[in-house]
Amino acid sequence: MKTITHQGHRIDLEWHDDDDARAPWKETDGHGPVSEWTTRDKLPGEWILNRDRTSHRFYDARQAQVIALKDNWGISPEETARLTGSLGRKATRKEVAAAAVEFDFQYHYGWCHDEWRWMGYSITITTPDRHVIKDGSLWGISSDNTDCHEAEAIAAACRWIDREVAAAMDAACRDIPTFA
Repeated sequence: MKTITHQGHRIDLEWHDDDDARAPWKETDGHGPVSEWTTRDKLPGEWILNRDRTSHRFYDARQAQVIALKDNWGISPEETARLTGSLGRKATRKEVAAAAVEFDFQYHYGWCHDEWRWMGYSITITTPDRHVIKDGSLWGISSDNTDCHEAEAIAAACRWIDREVAAAMDAACRDIPTFA
């Protein structure tokens, strides 16, 4: 658990495994097709995503390339620079789509091989006199991206506290009698 204090308020943020999340290709859109577990042989254009004894899951890279071109998949600016550097020229639309398909495959491969998992966090804000005044949670976060979400959650909690403290001070000032 991470605990910080802001304007006398305590913010507790705790990470949890998200056991309700499904496989990433079922949880979110914009991915290449992945087979169910099967014992059949790999077809042309398929990549082995995962195996367990005689069963496999296949990623259909050929169909993913079609989807990537149709849906205009892209890659990060860093990956674009790396691809441009390795090619010695600007990448074509098909080359960018192929790189996006490779990234998508690696993303799914990582999940299948426990390189990352779905996470969620709970956050609680407590007043200086120990009353819980706000709590919430966010789920479906990949474990390789928790730092960004944690920083944003804490910043949002601090902004919320700042607004609440300012509103309380404003209300208190209106209750002060004035003398003419």
